[in-house]
Amino acid sequence: MLTTERLILRQWCEADREPWRAMNADPQVMVHFPAPLTASTNTPSMAVMARIGMAPVPDEDFDHPAIPEGHPLRRHVVWAKYA
Repeated sequence: MLTTERLILRQWCEADREPWRAMNADPQVMVHFPAPLTASTNTPSMAVMARIGMAPVPDEDFDHPAIPEGHPLRRHVVWAKYA
């Protein structure tokens, strides 16, 4: 765990999964994003994540609930970095 005056970084836990999905499905949250940022076609972001030592976690990939079935950005991928 990494703690600063304003931030706590810790490992993800199972209890984080649903709040994280709900946050990403919230139109008020997503209004600040021009497009989904973890989509499986976002190769520039994947290159950055690989460069900083992150790796895909296929078991955590999901279909974005606010994107219709069949849309190319519906499938999202999860990347992580473990100590």
